[in-house]
Amino acid sequence: MYFSVFLIICYVVKKERKQFWQILKSNQFFWKQTIMAILLHIILRLILVSFSIDPIAKNTYGLIEEFKTSKIKFLAGACITAPFLEEFVFRYLIFEVFGKGKNNMLGFLLSSLISLVTFTFHHYQGENNIIELTVFICQYLAATLWFIYLYRKSQWTLAIPILFHSLTNLFVFINLLVKPDFIVL
Repeated sequence: MYFSVFLIICYVVKKERKQFWQILKSNQFFWKQTIMAILLHIILRLILVSFSIDPIAKNTYGLIEEFKTSKIKFLAGACITAPFLEEFVFRYLIFEVFGKGKNNMLGFLLSSLISLVTFTFHHYQGENNIIELTVFICQYLAATLWFIYLYRKSQWTLAIPILFHSLTNLFVFINLLVKPDFIVL
């Protein structure tokens, strides 16, 4: 099943390949904004840690266990499969169904809301208390808003949020390799 879904996603992304490279070459904006988002995320995590609040969502602990078992499986799942599947479902399908046109603000807002809620709850694994739940929701709402923003800003080129979603997960992978007892991203 995963393979067939992966083939469909590859077909969708293949149609956008030329536009994808043009956007990346011509627009330094994505890279600057991504660096700013990563730095803000790290600063917020450090602030939470300074108040003895665990900034790591429960699903990340599951990923850490998977990482300990097989680094290759983790890398393939977290940096390739998950970004492709999640961006396809939570951005492409939702925005295709509910609207993404510049003249369809209601469709865009509805799609954004559905994407925010579904992506966040897809990653939810039962945080223990209200503080953990609040931190979790803020982290995933921020990530979802970022991916929606990239999708919209790239003129609905799915490959752009896939790339940045992969890079986000790759940073977690590198972090686990370098300092597995403290995750900054």
